[in-house]
Amino acid sequence: MASLDREKRGGKEIGWRIRWVEADGRQVSLRLGDIAKRNAERMLLLVERLLEARRLNTPLDNETITWINGLSPEMADRLARLGLIAPQRFLTLQELLTDWLENTPYKPVSIGVRKTAIKEIISFFGPDKPAREITQADAEAFRAYLIQKGLRAATIAKRLQLAGTAFRRAMRKGWVEKNPFEHVRHTTGNPAERRCYIPAETVERLLNYCPNWVWRLLLVLARFGGLRTPSEPFSLRWSDVLWEEGRLVIDSPKTGLRTMPLFPRVRKALEEAFELAEPGSVYIIPEEYRRRAMGPCGFQNANLRTTLEKIIRRAGVEPWPKPWHNLRSSCETDLVNRYPLPVVAKWLGNSSMIAYRHYVDPTDVAFQRAAQEDLWQGAVGGTLGEEVNVWSVTDCGQKCGQVEAKIAAKQASATSGEEQKFLTQSLVDFQVTPSFADPFGVV
Repeated sequence: MASLDREKRGGKEIGWRIRWVEADGRQVSLRLGDIAKRNAERMLLLVERLLEARRLNTPLDNETITWINGLSPEMADRLARLGLIAPQRFLTLQELLTDWLENTPYKPVSIGVRKTAIKEIISFFGPDKPAREITQADAEAFRAYLIQKGLRAATIAKRLQLAGTAFRRAMRKGWVEKNPFEHVRHTTGNPAERRCYIPAETVERLLNYCPNWVWRLLLVLARFGGLRTPSEPFSLRWSDVLWEEGRLVIDSPKTGLRTMPLFPRVRKALEEAFELAEPGSVYIIPEEYRRRAMGPCGFQNANLRTTLEKIIRRAGVEPWPKPWHNLRSSCETDLVNRYPLPVVAKWLGNSSMIAYRHYVDPTDVAFQRAAQEDLWQGAVGGTLGEEVNVWSVTDCGQKCGQVEAKIAAKQASATSGEEQKFLTQSLVDFQVTPSFADPFGVV
């Protein structure tokens, strides 16, 4: 099909060339230059694969596709002019990121985050930068640029993560050879640095300085209902309040549908709102608030933080960081002190892992209780405690069997009312159906 020979000019060899004859009788040459013979032979094999695939109309093997994707723009252009491969289109960074944003399904709130990241990336590299020319060194420089701007660690980590996601998609499509952001990371920092617990009494004080019932309801839903503000309160309908069943259905733009208990404090605020709302209204939050807050990416322009900070200052309370998020995290902290974390995470629409890292913190009350009560009183000196204390690495297997046998024997022979009460109480403490007592301790 194709042949490899040395090209001569003026009686002097100037390099290797590959020659073949097209179907119309034309003789075509691909000049390789003065390269090693083994490389010329390898190139001959690859050209023959291309010719055979074109003649038989069969797909190329993975090795050849990888080779084509890694060609330099000059060589790819030469092969395209000879009809061996399709003309290569090298996307600019702007085209790559725009295609990633427009052709990947994301929720509206996530699209806003990605648009911000794209704007940052293009601002640094430039829109016309060829995507395949961005190297790992360039990605490291982008990371240094974000640090120099003074962005928070979590924001920098998110920007780098989204850039890596976009380039991984481009790799799967064959637009770039490698992902320059693959090994460029940044620590997310400690989420607890900006997290603080807001006592229920503080929120009760703020309620007296709210301008109207809408703001009182927003504060209650955030602190005593754990709703994400503004997206979840602004999406609430009156039909989502199941008064008789004691449930509240949350249609979250971020996580979808979930059901949570209608806590007494939340019920009281909703009853007040129901009395003051416009007759026939569908949504709980008035339409004028919803209309001002709604943007192309969801409820992003509500500007609720400014008014909340004014309320905090009027009440004479020390402002706290991330005001709405910390109200929600304080709610989750209170609930976790009374109900199992997996149950609370389901109610509030997050996972147990996210709750541990971003929401739940030990309160001062928990520290004081732990410092005052002896949790292990009566446990020291017992038979089981003695067995466990003498365990070692070498005799663990032997002791383990002995202790398990003793535990099983004790459980089988347990007849005292005290032990039965302990077992029953353990099940009650982990029930998933809450009582109607206020878990936040507010009357």
